[in-house]
Amino acid sequence: MVLISLIKIDSADVVNYQLIEEMPNIEVVIIPDECLKNTSFGTKETCEGIYDILVTKYKNVKITYCVSEDDLREVVKRMPDLVVLTNKIMLIEGKEIWLSGYFASHNIKFTGSSEEVLQCDLNKVLSKEKVAAYGVETARFFTAIPGEYKSLDDLPIPFPLFIKPIDSANSHGIDANSFVLSFAGFQSKVKELYETYKSPILVEEYLSGREFTVSIIKSHQQLIIAPIEIIIPLENNLRILSCKVKGDNSEILKRISDDEVRKKVSNIARISFEALGVQDFGRIDVKMDLHERCCFLEANLTPGMTRNSSYFPTSYKICELLEYDEVISLMVQTASERQ
Repeated sequence: MVLISLIKIDSADVVNYQLIEEMPNIEVVIIPDECLKNTSFGTKETCEGIYDILVTKYKNVKITYCVSEDDLREVVKRMPDLVVLTNKIMLIEGKEIWLSGYFASHNIKFTGSSEEVLQCDLNKVLSKEKVAAYGVETARFFTAIPGEYKSLDDLPIPFPLFIKPIDSANSHGIDANSFVLSFAGFQSKVKELYETYKSPILVEEYLSGREFTVSIIKSHQQLIIAPIEIIIPLENNLRILSCKVKGDNSEILKRISDDEVRKKVSNIARISFEALGVQDFGRIDVKMDLHERCCFLEANLTPGMTRNSSYFPTSYKICELLEYDEVISLMVQTASERQ
């Protein structure tokens, strides 16, 4: 066995964990459907890379590509000790299969959170409501469909507003027009997003301050927390983490140099992680308003795992806690040891 020590980001406490080199029957389940990339660790190549890492750490690892429910049934027949889920859902002829729920129903242990918790990942309103119940501040918000609000006076929150889909990831649906200062702009963006996503649209109080993301892995009942700041390019006097910015990787990720800010951001992320009932790992996004009030933005519970670019593994490297391979190993070990 290999013993590794970690220094937690907000204290000098040492967290010890062991990388178990032998565990029977680990199965990495990959859904090779690029249209599902927003609900997964990343591309097929990224997911295959996770398998490549695990076969160097464990002796009995299998990779399975599931394109039908029959493929899932075959996994169940093999009864692996642990399935590594690289995706939240599988779509078959319009039917959604939540993989964590599917394997839980067959008493097979899986990485990541339960189906119920993952619903908060794909529903930003639900996650906001849950963390707010635990006393975590979040931007004021409401939902809208085209024509629901007839005039400026009907809007529950004053301008400026920020408009985005309830259930998208990787900033899809977010662009310069997401920042809204007029009723006409509000109507236009809500209509545009509704036509694309076919569901109510999230409208938030605009937060103009600094933006952060916090990666968390739960190991031996302790949280390994890696908070970093996201510096977004300035465009038209605004910093918007749009789909284009993420696609271009033009944002800068850096350590949070101010101890008080780091503690404040980490604490909000920790409480949110616990409020949502997250298992194993997840990423919590936090943003400040003009007065440095920190607010919960959203949770990403199947975080991107692309080497050298995805926020989750990169944050551990920036905070000098874990290298990429160690992140993967700890995520799997944490799930395997969970009761």
